[in-house]
Amino acid sequence: MASDGSDPYSNSLDRNDTERDLYGVLHISKDADTIAIQQAYRRLTLLYHPDKHTDPRLKQIAMDLFIQVKKAYDIINNPQKRAIYDALGMKGLKEEEWEIISRMKTAREILEEYERLAKEREERRLKQMTNTASSVHSTIDLTDMFNQIQSSNENEEFSPDFKITEFTIEESIDIPITSQDTAMISAVATTRNQHGTGSLTASFRHLLPDLSWFRMDLTCSQRPHLGLRYFRRITQKFHASVATTFSFIGGRRAIATPGFVFSITYQLSHHLTSSLQWKTGRGSFMKGALQYDNQKWAISSAVQLGIVNTFATIDGAYRFPGVCNLRFSLKMFVFGPWIEYGIDRQLTKYTHGSATVAISAKMGVLLRLKFNRGSQVFTIPLPLSKEILPSAIFYATVTPVLAYFILDRFIIQPYIRLEQEREQKRRDDEARENQDERRREAMNAQEVLRSLVEQVKEKEGPQGLLILRAHYGHLTSVMNESSIKMIDVTIPLQTLVKDSTLKIETTVSKSNLTGFYDPCIGDEKSLFIKYSFHSQIHTVTYKDTDPVLLPNRTLFRTHSTTSNTTTNFGYDQVPEAEKQARVNQVFSSVADKYDLMNDVMSFGIHRIWKDYFIRVVRPDPQWNYIDVAGGTGDIAFRYLKEIDRYQSPSQIPTSATPETPTHTYMAESLEQTRIRPTSKCVVADINPQMLAVGKQRAIDNNFHDRIQWIEANAEELPFENEQFDVYTIAFGIRNCTHIDRVVSEAHRVLKKGGRFLCLEFSQVNNTLLRYFYDQYSKTFIPPMGQIIANDWKSYQYLIESIRVFPKQTEFADLIRSCQFRYVTYENLSFGVAAIHSGYKL
Repeated sequence: MASDGSDPYSNSLDRNDTERDLYGVLHISKDADTIAIQQAYRRLTLLYHPDKHTDPRLKQIAMDLFIQVKKAYDIINNPQKRAIYDALGMKGLKEEEWEIISRMKTAREILEEYERLAKEREERRLKQMTNTASSVHSTIDLTDMFNQIQSSNENEEFSPDFKITEFTIEESIDIPITSQDTAMISAVATTRNQHGTGSLTASFRHLLPDLSWFRMDLTCSQRPHLGLRYFRRITQKFHASVATTFSFIGGRRAIATPGFVFSITYQLSHHLTSSLQWKTGRGSFMKGALQYDNQKWAISSAVQLGIVNTFATIDGAYRFPGVCNLRFSLKMFVFGPWIEYGIDRQLTKYTHGSATVAISAKMGVLLRLKFNRGSQVFTIPLPLSKEILPSAIFYATVTPVLAYFILDRFIIQPYIRLEQEREQKRRDDEARENQDERRREAMNAQEVLRSLVEQVKEKEGPQGLLILRAHYGHLTSVMNESSIKMIDVTIPLQTLVKDSTLKIETTVSKSNLTGFYDPCIGDEKSLFIKYSFHSQIHTVTYKDTDPVLLPNRTLFRTHSTTSNTTTNFGYDQVPEAEKQARVNQVFSSVADKYDLMNDVMSFGIHRIWKDYFIRVVRPDPQWNYIDVAGGTGDIAFRYLKEIDRYQSPSQIPTSATPETPTHTYMAESLEQTRIRPTSKCVVADINPQMLAVGKQRAIDNNFHDRIQWIEANAEELPFENEQFDVYTIAFGIRNCTHIDRVVSEAHRVLKKGGRFLCLEFSQVNNTLLRYFYDQYSKTFIPPMGQIIANDWKSYQYLIESIRVFPKQTEFADLIRSCQFRYVTYENLSFGVAAIHSGYKL
């Protein structure tokens, strides 16, 4: 061991920081508690202890493994280091000047702290360097185009005259002199209506010890002037400033000032700030303002009283995280209102864009485009008309949106994908460069562990857990042991067996485990295990990030099986046991706004689809009918109304009083005695909130005594076999954990000759329409969910669930695999939704 006091394993994991995960090294999950961490540490250090080996080479390899475990343990067992590692990885642990960090802090808070420290370090490094900024402002007059559009002279040739009425360019350079002093030089050149002006400004800013500062600006132009400004932080919440400008007049023989500007700002609360501004002298005014800002809303209001300019204004912005910001403004001047609305969003990693429409009686209609890239700002005002024309407002609103979609589709997204591919290629190249080293480490580890395998097997005995064969990598249906895309991991897995149990709780890639490496970088990986337990042979396959627990008694089969421990919840992978609870939470959240939700998701066309769906069903009053996942009763009500259309009034069942209880049943378990329906029309749903909405609507529509309401899982209906003539499910099957079980259960409860019908959102078959529908879904529906129901995540899940639902042909194949015959499907609205049908013969 080193005797100089240095840490012999300080860099043992750093070189592989992008590959080795500390939780993977310890074989624990990321939410492991202190006891689990210490148990894993004791077990692995005992397993890898170098004293178990006499061969010097094996002893050194075992020492390396021991050091890796010790390094991982020292970090994960320390709450402060663990919190930093969880948020930032090993790079965060190398950062200096950390304050005490608790794992109770959120990852965002830790990331913000890291970014603050990194920024301060970068500022120190760049203290003596200059920073440049530039802006370009170009006004393009398009009013002639709309004047000709509005012209009543049909013989006049349409040849609008576009002209640049103003062009301004500004360049500035910041020059840090000391830690308290900064100089800035800026130049502005402007041409307006063929007349040019320019100015050169030199500024000096001095930071005072009490965090106040003083600034002086000297501007050389047609009328040179000197500007002075002083800012002082009186308290943490109270700030004040004073500014004035001295102009040189009369051939620079006299100095005049238009007055002083006094400003104070006071923070009333965490989100609310007030300010007051007073200008003396020529053009004097008094202005008061309030600003409210939280994570979603930013609203400000101001009132100015002045001799020259008096107005009131209210401005606001609503933030859609990761999507865009919507902005609006209303200003009331003496000449009338001034209205602005617009949108801004991040276009690329470094580019931000915005489009704003301004409307006023004095100015007309103006479209303002603005782009920020780094320290560069480009502003392009486009006057469209001098009057308020509906056509100008329409084009000002629609054109930027269409332009963005086209730009996003053909330029931005291809560029982002190209950058992502380059980044992925860079990572893959780095991984391949390290692959030889990782392979060598894994083989050395297996060599050390090989000497321990027989001891583990001897302890287990013939009735214990014995790993017969295990392979990790890109597995195919035909297992080829010579494939370079998979490796043999029988030895490391067998050495991890203790007390007839193999337990690997980590949910990171298994390439982080000792004795493993990634043999197929970029490919999907799995772990295949063939094992013996109680003298019976079993096989199981785990996904790369699935926890491993053997023996798994739910997988005791003589044939190969796959561990389906996770399933889709939108784009996320969640444990199967969790999906139904999450789906229930979503629909409990949107139950009272379910129809409105479908209106938003389908442009309101879902009502037409449902009416057509019922016409496809062709209801018969003699049928036993069940609608599954139909808690709100929308489909069932249409079914009954369609029956009533073809019956005389005397044939329509009379409704009882609202106090008459509806049919209810709770399916508590699969073993519970199955029942027969007590009504010709049954509605089943697993969510009680949805059923409550449906029952109330049944009372409102006078159907409450004609429907049996069942709270039950679509995968385990509580009815006896062959009870129904028709089974429908509309916009519900994609939310089920096991779609195949739902269809099989439908087959079980249908009579011979019965029909299965499913209406569900599907995959649009028109490329152009699919693009616009995808953009609408991603950028419009979740924000509307936030506005309508204050629930972004539920609507985000509903969109994602559509994207991961099988395509029309794939779902039809699944229905056939569940023994249905004459399976067909019909696209609605180019495939936005589809009706699938099948018969039980």
